[in-house]
Amino acid sequence: MKKGFTLVELLGVIVIPAIINTIKEKNEDADNYKLKMIENAARLYMKDNGLSGNQCISIDTLRSTKYLNDIDVDENYVSVTYVNSEASYNLVSSCS
Repeated sequence: MKKGFTLVELLGVIVIPAIINTIKEKNEDADNYKLKMIENAARLYMKDNGLSGNQCISIDTLRSTKYLNDIDVDENYVSVTYVNSEASYNLVSSCS
């Protein structure tokens, strides 16, 4: 009986997990890009409309006012929160 691994076994253990990790990284990069685009759109919208402080802005508002192109997101709003004059942008399903 031969000792060692077959080519198929090596592919299954080494190559396939590497491909899966690359796909996951690309998806994370795409999500980060979307969030950055939404942050920029919200920032410009707030500046152009004289808004300041904590805000909850509808994604549809950003689209209809041409600040944001069609970006596929599950959430309906971007919540802008200020802590120590630093803005934090989060996608949320609803505003309270």
